[in-house]
Amino acid sequence: MTSPVIPARALSTLPTLAPPVPDRCPTTRPSASGLPVARTADPTECGTLLMIDIDDRGRTAVMRARGEIDMLTVADLRLALDSLLRSGAGTVVADLRDVSFVDCTGIGFLADARRRAQRAGIRLRIVAGRTVARTAAVLDLTDALGLHERG
Repeated sequence: MTSPVIPARALSTLPTLAPPVPDRCPTTRPSASGLPVARTADPTECGTLLMIDIDDRGRTAVMRARGEIDMLTVADLRLALDSLLRSGAGTVVADLRDVSFVDCTGIGFLADARRRAQRAGIRLRIVAGRTVARTAAVLDLTDALGLHERG
């Protein structure tokens, strides 16, 4: 049995399931298929995607991140965390409770940061909010990352 053939003119009369949702950070390249494409954010239109605050308390340094951790922002997070790992602090706390989105790039970065901290003899404490904890749980990496729920 063969699949039915729908004439091109009939496609335009088919109902759509849902209207497209406008992206708050539009892409700079169109999608030929209508499927989502990788985000290429324009900071002038989107604002800051990730805010990072550092509180160096001597032997303990705290890095607080707010916003989105993905392939566009992970480099900023890497710079901040790398500087703390070189600072001489015995403990670095990565407070990610205010992260609103994290993708596999971000989770991979956290796994790499944990390995590098252990090799350097630094205790890296990752305080995960719901978003980070959920993504890590889906990837079955909660224990491997040593995630903490409280600061």
